[in-house]
Amino acid sequence: MPDAPLSLRGLSCFARLGLTCMLLTVLGGLAASAMHVVHHYENRDELPELSFQDFEGAYRGVRAISPLIVALENGHPSELGSEYADSLPEADRAFLLEWLKSDRISEDYDNLDLGDLSPAEIIDQSCLECHARTPPANTTAPQSISLEYWDDVKKVAFSRTIHPTSPEILITSTHTHALGMASLALIIALMLMISSYPKWYRHGCVFVIGVALALDLGSWWIARVWIGGVWIMLIAGLFFGVSITLSTLSLMLEVWLPAAKN
Repeated sequence: MPDAPLSLRGLSCFARLGLTCMLLTVLGGLAASAMHVVHHYENRDELPELSFQDFEGAYRGVRAISPLIVALENGHPSELGSEYADSLPEADRAFLLEWLKSDRISEDYDNLDLGDLSPAEIIDQSCLECHARTPPANTTAPQSISLEYWDDVKKVAFSRTIHPTSPEILITSTHTHALGMASLALIIALMLMISSYPKWYRHGCVFVIGVALALDLGSWWIARVWIGGVWIMLIAGLFFGVSITLSTLSLMLEVWLPAAKN
C-alpha cells in the first residue's frame, strides 16, 4: 500500500532514534504498571501472592475466611490420601473450628487451662508432620504453610474483613488513569494509523485498545455493585496491556523499516 502523507518509515535517523527512545520509555512504564498492580493489591487479604480475593476486596470489599477454617471444613488432610484420613480426629477438627470461629483465637491458642485440648497441642500432635517449618524428610505429603509456632499460625487463623477503596480515592484514581492512559492510548493509536501495517491489523489493535481501556476503567465502578465487574476489570486489563504492548513493539519495528519505494 502507498505510504501515508506522514510516514514513520520516512523519518530521519534522528527522529527515528528519538521515537524509539520514547517507545522504549512507554514499554518501561507498562512494565512498571504491571509490577505496581502486583505490589499494590497482593496483600489486601494479608496473604502472600496476588489472588482474585485481593481485587475483590479492593473494589467491593469482602469477608476473607481464615484459610485454616477453609481447609478444615473441606476435610483436610484426608484429600492427601488414605494414610492421612485419621491424622486429625473429627473431635479435634470440631474443636479447632470452634476455636477459629471464636473471639479468643489468640488467648486460647496455648491456654494452659485446656491442657491437651488446647489448639497448640492439637496442631502439634496432628499437623506438624507436614506443617513444621522443617518437615521430616520421610513425609510424602506436599509441603505447605508452617503451623509450628504462633507467629506462623496467626497468619492463617484469622478471618478478615477487607474494606473497599473509598469513593473519594476511586474518583481521584479514575481521574488520573482515565486522562493519562487515554492520552497514551490515543497517541499509540494515531501512530498505528499512519503505519504501513495492513488495515485489519491497525484497526484491530485500535479497537481492542480502546474498548479494553473503557471496560477496564468503567469496571472499577461496576465492581462495587456487581462481582462480575471484577472479572471484567481483570480480563479487560489483560487485553489492554497485551494490545498496547504489541502495538508499541510494532511501532518500534515500523520506525526502523526502510521507506517504501515509490
